[in-house]
Amino acid sequence: MALAFKRVDIRGLSSKSATEKLVSSLNNRREDEPLWLIDDKEPIDCYAYLVQENYLFETFIMSSREYRVFVGWSYN
Repeated sequence: MALAFKRVDIRGLSSKSATEKLVSSLNNRREDEPLWLIDDKEPIDCYAYLVQENYLFETFIMSSREYRVFVGWSYN
């Protein structure tokens, strides 16, 4: 069975809209289900939210125009 992860594409969104979409996606996933956050720039405001809420995450820079952030579970 192949692993499948939820993807949240925030490319082209404002920082506020991107963070809102991330929060909504995190609230609508199964408990401890990881997801990929995909953006065309480094999502600094999303990082701030993830740190504030104690989420584990790691960023992978695919190219100068694509950032992928793997978001795991939260300590909360």
